[in-house]
Amino acid sequence: RTHVVAPSHRGPLSLFERDLFEELNALRRAPATFAGMIRGARIPFYAGRQLNLTIGAHQRVALGTYEGVQAASEAVNILQSHPALSQFVLAPALCTAARHALDRNEERPDALSTLFEYGDASGRFQQISYIGSFPEAHASDVVMAMLISDGDSARHNRRAVLHERMQYIGVAANAHTGYNHRQTVCIVLCEQFVPS
Repeated sequence: RTHVVAPSHRGPLSLFERDLFEELNALRRAPATFAGMIRGARIPFYAGRQLNLTIGAHQRVALGTYEGVQAASEAVNILQSHPALSQFVLAPALCTAARHALDRNEERPDALSTLFEYGDASGRFQQISYIGSFPEAHASDVVMAMLISDGDSARHNRRAVLHERMQYIGVAANAHTGYNHRQTVCIVLCEQFVPS
C-alpha cells in the first residue's frame, strides 16, 4: 500500500518516479530479494572493472566501474541477511524539493540547502543523487546501483536507503534520450517531516 503525506506541492509523479518509489519500498520489505537480483543480474557480468550488460533485446552496454565485482559482492552479503524495514512514506513536498534541486542544477542537485522551505525536517535527513547512463534504465537498475555504491567506500547511498529510522521520502528524476540516455535522480530522505 502506498502511503502519501499531503499536501502536494507538485503534479503527480512520472511513471519512472513512481516505479522508483515502489522499488525502494520493495527493497525495504525484502532486502534479500535484492541480494538475489544483484547476484543474478550483475555479478556474472563483470570483467575486471567493466560491467557488460544487455539492455532490452539486443543493446549491449559496457560500463566502467571503480571496484569491479567486489562492491556488488559486498552488497549481496549485506542484503541477504538484512532484516525487513518499515516502508517509506511518500511526501509530495519532499518530491518538490528534489524536483526544484534537479531543475536548478541537474549535475549537482542540492535539495538539503532549501529543505526547510518545504517543511519541518527533524532527526536525520539525507539526499541521494544518481546519474546513470543505462539505456532504457529501469527503477531496479537505479536501486541496484545505489545498493552497490561503486566507488564510495562508505556506501552512503546503501546506508541511507537501508537506514531503519528513515521514514519519509521525496523522489524526482529526469530522463534524457540523447547520446547516453542519461538518467538523473534526486532522492530526499527524512527521519521526520511535516510539510509546510
